[in-house]
Amino acid sequence: MSGAPAPVATARNAAATYHYLRVAIIGMTAMLVVAVLLEDADPASGVRLGSISASWYTPAQSIFVAVLVGTGAAMIAIRGRGMQEPLLNLAGFLAPVVAFVPTPEPVRETCFAQAQPPTLDAQQPPISGGPWDAQACAEWTDQVSSSLVAYFWVGSVALVLLLLFVLRRDRDPELVPTAAGGSWLRRLGRRFADTGFRQPSRNEEVVGTLVVVLVWVAGLLAYLLRHDWFLLHAHALAAIMVFAPMALVALTSGLVGLWRRPDASRPHPVWGIAYLAVAVLMIVGVVATAGFKLFGWVTDESRWFYWFELAIVLGFLLFWTFQTVEERGASVGRAAGGEGREGAPAEHGHAEEDGGDDAEARLEPAADQRAEQQA
Repeated sequence: MSGAPAPVATARNAAATYHYLRVAIIGMTAMLVVAVLLEDADPASGVRLGSISASWYTPAQSIFVAVLVGTGAAMIAIRGRGMQEPLLNLAGFLAPVVAFVPTPEPVRETCFAQAQPPTLDAQQPPISGGPWDAQACAEWTDQVSSSLVAYFWVGSVALVLLLLFVLRRDRDPELVPTAAGGSWLRRLGRRFADTGFRQPSRNEEVVGTLVVVLVWVAGLLAYLLRHDWFLLHAHALAAIMVFAPMALVALTSGLVGLWRRPDASRPHPVWGIAYLAVAVLMIVGVVATAGFKLFGWVTDESRWFYWFELAIVLGFLLFWTFQTVEERGASVGRAAGGEGREGAPAEHGHAEEDGGDDAEARLEPAADQRAEQQA
């Protein structure tokens, strides 16, 4: 008798790991929200937060960095469905950049000799205390650069391995979408809207991964050739490329949830409404924060930027919470109904197609057949 684990047991372990990973994203994001609220209520420096990003300069820095790095890794690890897979990979790879390169407002004038409006963020002192002088600027630059250099090395290797994986991995023909008629724009729209139980096609994964690679290479070249510019702009640009894709994932999930009639294998339209509400919350937050920066509406006492950023993070938290509850409920329902290969999972935006409870249902018949052959 072989000592290898049974396929069904392996699928159950994968399903449990998948759900625990999703719960970990929820827990980490909730921890960031609590840490930010506590710091803002009783700021150690005496300066209230002008943005969530400003928590990097407070005792909440360790949680801010850890949550963004851990959540980014989890978003890469959890496989998305269809065209949402590259969106999650893009957000996952750039989340650590938001953590490693802090918002530059406190150091822009002293360390980079650029004019800085007197915003609340600009009033944040160094976390070590004292004024922003040459030594504090050097420590800030060293801390940022050491983190970035390590991440650029590891991230570059990871992207090469990811590209090789998507080029070589096997795909289940029954779970990969076939070409549909109509113009390329119509086909692209259908692929974005189709968030059912399907794997991303080879072209979707390759093109999506190449987009991530191009963004990564552009960032690396900017860091090497225009170092100061990168340190001043990378945080804002990376934050947009983390939360805008997540808002798009929530938007497509909501539209599909409303368009498709619910049945035994599909969610109630209430999930579509919930996802659309989350998408609107995140989109408004992203557009508002970008507008505030672009038009200089953030003043020395302005708190609007902080509240809009908090809305984005809360939208992110709600999205993962809603989808985890929906996915878990759908998995339990399919298990109770005894659905196998033919049972389609709930229609939602982003879930693991290979390691969820559906994988367990698909492996059971195959395991039984192999057992009969061995007997």
